Amino acid sequence: MKARTNVSIDKTLLTSARLHGLILSSLLEEAIKVELRKAEKAEWIKQNHQQISHYNDFIGKNGVFSDGIRGF
Repeated sequence: MKARTNVSIDKTLLTSARLHGLILSSLLEEAIKVELRKAEKAEWIKQNHQQISHYNDFIGKNGVFSDGIRGF
């Protein structure tokens, strides 16, 4: 389902985008998706920072299970 919204954009940028046949709504949707993924990733890292730190400390002290068998 689509929703209408108003967006302000630099006039020169808008003119140039139209001249190149760019579909602004599609570009905006994709840009928002990219930024949401970044924000969600940052939030996940923030929420799980302590567990990630504990895990990294554990691996630093104990290594990983395949340390003795991997060939690289």
